[in-house]
Amino acid sequence: QLEELQNSWRKEELHKNEVFNFDGIVDSEQWEEVENKKILFLLKEAHHKNITFKEYSDKYKTTDYCLTSDLRKNGPWKMWLKVAEWAYAIRETNTDKLANFSEYCDGYAGWEKQNEIIRQISVVNLKKSAGTPSSDNDNLATYLNKDKTKLFDQISIIDPQIIVCGSTFKFFKEIVGADSISERNDNWFYFWKDKIVIDFYHPANQFPKLMNFYSLAEIYQRALIAKNKY
Repeated sequence: QLEELQNSWRKEELHKNEVFNFDGIVDSEQWEEVENKKILFLLKEAHHKNITFKEYSDKYKTTDYCLTSDLRKNGPWKMWLKVAEWAYAIRETNTDKLANFSEYCDGYAGWEKQNEIIRQISVVNLKKSAGTPSSDNDNLATYLNKDKTKLFDQISIIDPQIIVCGSTFKFFKEIVGADSISERNDNWFYFWKDKIVIDFYHPANQFPKLMNFYSLAEIYQRALIAKNKY
């Protein structure tokens, strides 16, 4: 379903003569094995350095890029190493305890373990083509206005239990409808249907690792506790 959706998506006028970025579930087999913490990272856009559409086409013999395939083949790099940390922070946190960063470093900081964690997540970029190194919210809004329905469909097909918005929460509200999300929460978590939605920083942020890790873990823990009372 995801492939069919994105194959039709890439034919839209907005994405013609641009590299189209496929994304979604990184590894469907690993995803299905996750029982109750299927995590979707909702991010902004994929960037392919300063390369023109023709240069990309000539070099790679395609006009498409598949982020999930790249992550499966090559494992996490740079920003995705941080995403692996964040996924672990959620995975190892429950209502009684927070994930431990030193345990992650001791047991999961090796590339193979990080790759294992990345294979268990999904990722959706709001902007599927013409990515830039520094996102412009007005530009993102232009794409969102055209692609809102398809983004809603993509998220619905993936059907995660937890959505981490990487500086994209205001766009998420536009996609699903603000009225369908629980009211404002100063602890940065919300509920949409039966899903936990966390309004968090983008993983490319420069804050210290420990701050990112424990902030996300604690927000998720508070969300879990609140969901049990919800």
